Amino acid sequence: MKTPVALFLLVLTQAASRGQQATQSGSIEGKVTLETTGVPLPRAQVTLKGLMLAPSGRTDGQRADTDDQGRFSFQGLAQGVYGFEVLLDGYILNVKNQPLLPSGVGNPSLILAAGQPIKDVNLRMVQPGVVSGRIVADSGQPLSNITVSLVRKQYDKNGNQSPETWAFSTTNERGEYRISGAPHSRYYLYAAAFADFAAAFAHTVDPAQIYQGKLYSGVQEMNAATALDVRPGSSQALKDLVLEKQHLYTIRGRVIDANGKPPAKIFVWNTASMFGGDFPDYSQPQYNATTGAFELHNVVGPANYLLGVTDLSETYSPPGVFPPALPLVFPEISINVTNADVNGILFTVKPPVYRLRGRITVDGQPLSSMPGWESVRAELKHSRSGFIQEGLREPFTLPLLEPAGTFQISSPTPGELRLRVTGLPADAYIKEGRLGSKDVLNQALVFDGSPDAVLEVTLGAKGGRIEGTAGQAGVLVVLVPDQHRDRLDLYKTATTDAAGRFTFRGVAPGEYRVFAWSSLEPYAYFDSDVLKQSESGSSPVHITEATTVNVSVRVNQEKP
Repeated sequence: MKTPVALFLLVLTQAASRGQQATQSGSIEGKVTLETTGVPLPRAQVTLKGLMLAPSGRTDGQRADTDDQGRFSFQGLAQGVYGFEVLLDGYILNVKNQPLLPSGVGNPSLILAAGQPIKDVNLRMVQPGVVSGRIVADSGQPLSNITVSLVRKQYDKNGNQSPETWAFSTTNERGEYRISGAPHSRYYLYAAAFADFAAAFAHTVDPAQIYQGKLYSGVQEMNAATALDVRPGSSQALKDLVLEKQHLYTIRGRVIDANGKPPAKIFVWNTASMFGGDFPDYSQPQYNATTGAFELHNVVGPANYLLGVTDLSETYSPPGVFPPALPLVFPEISINVTNADVNGILFTVKPPVYRLRGRITVDGQPLSSMPGWESVRAELKHSRSGFIQEGLREPFTLPLLEPAGTFQISSPTPGELRLRVTGLPADAYIKEGRLGSKDVLNQALVFDGSPDAVLEVTLGAKGGRIEGTAGQAGVLVVLVPDQHRDRLDLYKTATTDAAGRFTFRGVAPGEYRVFAWSSLEPYAYFDSDVLKQSESGSSPVHITEATTVNVSVRVNQEKP
């Protein structure tokens, strides 16, 4: 299905190919209001931004001040996609809660057709919350030029968490900061000497003299940090956040091949698995091809790292994958650097397996016994901490299924892998996944490169069904498992119809909760804090095979 923006681009392309020019007779009218009360806001400066315009000319960049009723008007506009900026002292535009186009190219934004008048646009403003405090050294000395940011948890479709920065400030000579401009939400405060990080990379500052970044109140993992509920017009004065200078350590180990000999050309690398995944890396890896010994100096601690090895002297050519020759990448090792050097790491590198055999069955019967079996595909995707990482290392070629349900997966390099099955019929679900004796459905597979075992995937053709009502049209309804919340196949989402009803099909047997939100950030249902906050309105559900359960769920009206 084409998105509104895709359809509009198609219109623009067709118009250009016919040499047509869009008539600049469109208009946009609306008002600026206070979101909490609906009161109009006069003397606000509204700027119209042309995000994608027809080739007839640019009419973006217009400005208008709202009148005493908070109203504004733009005339003589070319067709296109437009966004808005609003300036008014003491207020900010709540860009995450505008009833306009969720285009992903500008928010808030809307599509204006040639000659179209658009009226009653409502741009909602909020009074920003303020967060203030001081950043000091462990000696008590105030620290200047420290970047202090308000960040939120954000999730991708695979459940991976990463930080999203919304507002920031820099400390003054007294170590003071004041952050304003973040809309109502739950945030975490992070302080780091980003300017010094850049200087250290340029070798103009000693990394040992740089203060290590921390989250409030004094931790480095977001899940252990103190959450700040920033509400419109609120003001929070936080306790001093104390930073310490970075402690630098060394990681030492050896790399050998399957015959116990050191490979000729190895690159050893490390990736921080702590906050943001962008922790400064001054590690300067060194490798001795004669002994296989490696050292990574200037590793910042305490911190958690993923340590990996790439064999640059060997390549392999997986069928159908571009580029045809890829370096060998081997399984990562989790390293916890605390208050001492880490020694004795051993990597054993093995050539990859070019084929992994597999078979899919349905309730003990051949896959072809299930209508629609031709679309079913099984994949092993690289993962970290159980969550699939899109684009990590080389892609797997899709297996070709036969009527018997057998398949082959090309080029499964060693490492942490996660089973994913796509193309299932509406009522089917994944019942079991095993590689030899290993359960690869409920947990990640640490694949060692052995080609002997067969990947066995068992499907169920008669999953459960949930039919329910949320009492409101157009709200997001999410089915969340009570256990195995890193299994993406157990989550299901739906949007209620005009009668407020929804249906989930192909539900695996188990215990679940059904949640409903009128407004929710993308994939925020992976956040345990959001689920806990919204649990009172959810409904528990027990599902067995081939049964239908009716449920009613209350809509969470306030955005978590």
